[in-house]
Amino acid sequence: MYTLEELVPKIQDWAEKRDLLFESNIPKQQLKLIEELGETAKAILTGNEKEIKDGIGDTFVVLVILLTQMNKGVFFRFDPSESESYFLIERIVNYAKLGYFQSFDFLNDLAISNKTTLTECANLAWDEIKNRQGNTINGTFIKN
Repeated sequence: MYTLEELVPKIQDWAEKRDLLFESNIPKQQLKLIEELGETAKAILTGNEKEIKDGIGDTFVVLVILLTQMNKGVFFRFDPSESESYFLIERIVNYAKLGYFQSFDFLNDLAISNKTTLTECANLAWDEIKNRQGNTINGTFIKN
């Protein structure tokens, strides 16, 4: 299992190879974020544990790609004095104004409240997409 810190560059590389990292794709990625959060909410409402993990992980992937499109850094700083599932996530350059920083915290809290971790969910999402092929059409990745 990869740490979140290890997954970020893997996700960024995956997105770059699929032509997703252009700034012009930001509006599409923001819509993708809404879609994934909606799927996560539905899974929580129906109590579908597998889909909850899938939704949290997919939302993490979308946020990493979105922040990369916006030319913002994503990095993780772990505090060993805290529990395994607790971490601080920082985004470089004006993160508070955009609110995406808080989205990572929200995902972490959501994972914990559903008896999982963001790390587990992000790894499940990575395992699902890492070999996925497709094409980016008008800023949206369409899987084969």
